[in-house]
Amino acid sequence: MKLFQFIIIFVFQFFIGILSSYGKVPISTSEIHGMVNINSSPVSKAVIYLSGGDKGDKGSLFEYTIIQKDLKFDPPLLVIPQGSTVRFENQDDEIHNIYSKAKKNRFDTGAHLPGAVKKLTFKNTGPVTLRCNTHHQMEGMIYVAPSSYFSVSDSEGRFQIKNVPQANYKVEVWHPRLTPGELEEGTVTLEVKQGLMKLALEFSAKSGEGVNLSEVYTQNWDQVIQEMRGAFEKVMFRWKKGSKTGATSKVMSIQSRLYEESGLKNALLQAHGKGKVKGYDIQLDQIRRDVQGISDRPISESELLSKIETLISGLSEDIQKFQIKDR
Repeated sequence: MKLFQFIIIFVFQFFIGILSSYGKVPISTSEIHGMVNINSSPVSKAVIYLSGGDKGDKGSLFEYTIIQKDLKFDPPLLVIPQGSTVRFENQDDEIHNIYSKAKKNRFDTGAHLPGAVKKLTFKNTGPVTLRCNTHHQMEGMIYVAPSSYFSVSDSEGRFQIKNVPQANYKVEVWHPRLTPGELEEGTVTLEVKQGLMKLALEFSAKSGEGVNLSEVYTQNWDQVIQEMRGAFEKVMFRWKKGSKTGATSKVMSIQSRLYEESGLKNALLQAHGKGKVKGYDIQLDQIRRDVQGISDRPISESELLSKIETLISGLSEDIQKFQIKDR
């Protein structure tokens, strides 16, 4: 009898050890059901995830696939745990070149031939906007969550997160219409207990329906500002040498290439509105008129430097509000 009991205990402990090694030991879990609203209206395609507490299965255990087919990303939105690998599979007859300018997950696949598969591992959390260098109409999104407990809201704003271990969590949300500050205000702390739990997540947004701020808050705008500062140093050099034409041409290049084509102007418009953009447009135009020598009066070197510094400082301060907090 004792031998039989010993065998039973040994077998039980053996299987528990196997389950533990895979992180599958049965524990008390909960299920979270909820609704996401922006400005009191339900929203679809909001990413809801848990941070802190139990992080669930490691992302390194997962591999996901995004297909390029008919010049589209499928799925257009993919949520993955941190550390996961994504397969980019080209099922089109054309060459793609998938890239992202996401500050923490920047990449460029290079030429992606028809039928080829390229793999990338995403080690940092946050949104990753997908684009194609050869097909500019292609847009996609990966959201890298800090845990394996996440969901995406449906057309009526509803979501479910299942098999959540009992612990204290933050319930966080990402949606392309919301700024980092607006997202932070809607974050809630939740003590998960056994059974079904229900949540209503409410957010207020300044932007209207259909606005996509995802690229505004993921690009490395600091680099754009640094390039702009260096370009203005060249403006001053040419202006002091008496080359008004050269200095004017450089200012116009700054305005078109670094302010507009980089997306900075549009980012400011989306995040801060028309008034902010109009102010920067006026400052840039006035600097151009000053170096061209067509202002109301001649301008001194110190005055011109002051105007440039005011512009750069203002842009630097505003782009700091673009930065996504590490989660």
